[in-house]
Formats: sequence, C-alpha cells, structure tokens
Amino acid sequence: MDGVREKIERVGVVRARRARLDAEGLELLAAIAADAGEDRGVVEELTPVLRVSTREVERRIEDGRSVVRRMPRLHAAMQNGAVESYGARRVLAVVDPLDDDTARQVDGLLAERLVDAPETAWQPGNLAQRVRRLVEKADPDGQTERARQARAERKVELTPGEHAMSSLEVSLPAERAGACYSRVDAMARSLRHGGDLRTLDQLRADVAADLLLGRDPGVSPPEAAAMVYLHIPVDAALSLSNNGCELDGYGPIPAPIAREIMTNERSIWRAVLCDPCSASDFVAQGFCRFLSRRY
Repeated sequence: MDGVREKIERVGVVRARRARLDAEGLELLAAIAADAGEDRGVVEELTPVLRVSTREVERRIEDGRSVVRRMPRLHAAMQNGAVESYGARRVLAVVDPLDDDTARQVDGLLAERLVDAPETAWQPGNLAQRVRRLVEKADPDGQTERARQARAERKVELTPGEHAMSSLEVSLPAERAGACYSRVDAMARSLRHGGDLRTLDQLRADVAADLLLGRDPGVSPPEAAAMVYLHIPVDAALSLSNNGCELDGYGPIPAPIAREIMTNERSIWRAVLCDPCSASDFVAQGFCRFLSRRY
C-alpha cells in the first residue's frame, strides 16, 4: 500500500504542476492578444501551435484575458496549483456577463470563501456553484435578466458523435428539465424492477427516444406527476427580499424566476418549518416554502 500511496501523492503533484502550467499558458495568450490588438492573424498562427480549432483558440484567449484582468485571485490560485484550466473556465462562464468591477468583487469573495474550505470545494462543479451564489448577491438584477434571456433561448441540438452515435440535447428551464428527467427515470426504473435486463442508462435513453417518437416505452407513466422542488424563504416568497431561492438538483436561481414558478397554476405549495441552526443559508430565516411543480 505504501507504493500506491506514493503514486497517489505524485498524481497530486502532477495535477498542481498542470494547474501552474495552465496559468502560465493563459497569461501568455492574454499577453499575445494584447500585443496583437485586432490582428486576427494571430489566432490562425496559434491554431496549429495549440493543435485545437480556431474557435477553441479564441475561447482560450478570452479566458486568458478574463482571468488575468478580471479574476486576479483566481489566477493566483492557478499559479499556486489549486485550480486547473477546466475549473477556471467553469468559474469564468458564470462571471462572463458581469462588468469588470463586479467580476473582481466576486473574485475577492470567492477567494475569501476558499481560505479554509475543504478539498471538495475546489472541484470544478462546486467552484461554479459557489460562484453562482456570489453572483446572486453581487448582481441580483443582472442574474434575473440573464435567466430570462436564457429561458427565451431554449432549444434542441443534435450533435454527431463517434461510433455511429449522436447526442440530442434539449436546453430547457431547469425546473422543466428536472421534471422531464424524473419522469423518464421513473419509467426506466419501473421497467428495470419488472425484470428488464438493460442498464438504467440504456433504459432512460430508450424510454426518452420512445416518448419523443410517440411510441409505447413498454411501461405506463407513473401515476403521480413528475415533480421538482423549489425552496423559497418566506421573505423572498413575499417579495421582501431576493435571497435564498434554490431548485433541487440545480442550485440557486433568481428570486423573481422562483416567484414566477411559485405562482404558476400547476405549482403546489407546502410549508415546512426549518431549524435555522441546522438549515443551510437559504432557509436561515426559519421558514420556507417547498413548491412541487407538476408536469
């Protein structure tokens, strides 16, 4: 086991080295872009050097500009080996719509939150979740407008893949996507419990395809409608504040969007008492609404 432990430690060293190299790479790209100005030729020159598409080169240049100019504390974390480029990109995707001052404010707050945070806090998904919460506080009005715009841009995309496979991606409001997944998952599990030998992943994929094609998936839909749960502090529900709204399985959402879901005729209200000593921040007022949205 000592040999395994040593190798695990070396993996950690390699990861930290990669993070520092990622930071250096983004710095160089930001510096090249600053020197080149509006010269588009530099992107074409970098494409064979980085061995990625032109679009990916553009994304990396923009990431470099953003992390160096707008997120200096995140940049420092990369230089210290704490965050690799993928984690940084997840953070940058959240702060991208913010103005420079607000982005720097979020950057500082994130650094403060991570001082004594556990190792799991540095995972890309958890980093992005923390940043969403900070953006909610730093720019609540902008967050609401961006959410409305994103919901207006819902779409379906077909992406060809490898090995005669493709991906069908449906971009939906989070509460509707959650309800769709819950319904497909329940039907897949029913088939599995009935003795179907396909894996759950296979069953979910096949059930979704059958439903979209208007075919019988081989199991009746669950009697109960698919539901998603929304947590709203009572002051946010009454429009006295815009803090603390969370969608199960997704995370924080803007309070105005939460109130729109709450007031939909298909929403069911359930009041529960929450212990402020043990509940998370979003129910710290001691009372919250659990909203079940039927589909």
